[in-house]
Amino acid sequence: MVLLGRMLCLLSSCLAPGARMRERSRNAAVGNGPGEGASDDLTAIRGIGITTRDRLLRAGIRSYADLTRASPERVQAILGKFGRGADVEHWIAQARDFVDQRTS
Repeated sequence: MVLLGRMLCLLSSCLAPGARMRERSRNAAVGNGPGEGASDDLTAIRGIGITTRDRLLRAGIRSYADLTRASPERVQAILGKFGRGADVEHWIAQARDFVDQRTS
């Protein structure tokens, strides 16, 4: 079945599932994801996937700097039930590291 799917992809020039995810990440990084304006690739933060990234973008958290300014409680509220067990403090710390790397 996988082989058939790959053959159909080749015939229709579609992207493989992993390539589609990378393409969505690239699009979000340049502002082509949900919402408007340029943003950072929030999926570079360990624990943030595409769905979580999309929720954050819709809530106005578009960059690492935006995430560092958000309280863990606000991020949890944005995620709702979806974010149960999410280590948002660690996400914010990772975002802070990315911001610090840019300024160094």
